[in-house]
Amino acid sequence: MGSSVEIYGGEADCRALEEYADSLGLQLIAPSVGRAAPTLGKDGPYCFLSIRPTDELHPFGAPLRYTDSKDPLIRFMRPYYTEPFLVLGHVYRSTDVASLAALTEFPYRQISRWIRSNWAKHGDFYVGPEAAELLAEGAQKANVLPGSASLNIVKY
Repeated sequence: MGSSVEIYGGEADCRALEEYADSLGLQLIAPSVGRAAPTLGKDGPYCFLSIRPTDELHPFGAPLRYTDSKDPLIRFMRPYYTEPFLVLGHVYRSTDVASLAALTEFPYRQISRWIRSNWAKHGDFYVGPEAAELLAEGAQKANVLPGSASLNIVKY
């Protein structure tokens, strides 16, 4: 189980959200060990927000990777824009491991509050200011980018 906030955002929206997370002391980390903090264009949208530095995390598997079932991580699927699609992102906090959930509760609540205060509610989703401009110019909401396993254009 867990909690999530579903978000649409452009590059400036995502950057503002990441800067806010940084102001809370969260670190943006790649899901795989040994990779630098991911950049959206180069490394894709999926990453974690961590309350701990990577040298204090407990990677597993081969290849080594991080998980929110072993460490206090907040999943972050960054929203992005690829003309003409705004691709859905989310911030997700797992509550499966109570001791880890207790550590991520405060930063997750702060991020959720920041999104609700700074982005507009559109149905079940929040839309950043840049994304709102893109929608006004004709951008389409998508759950995934065309060419992915599936595409679901969201119309509200």
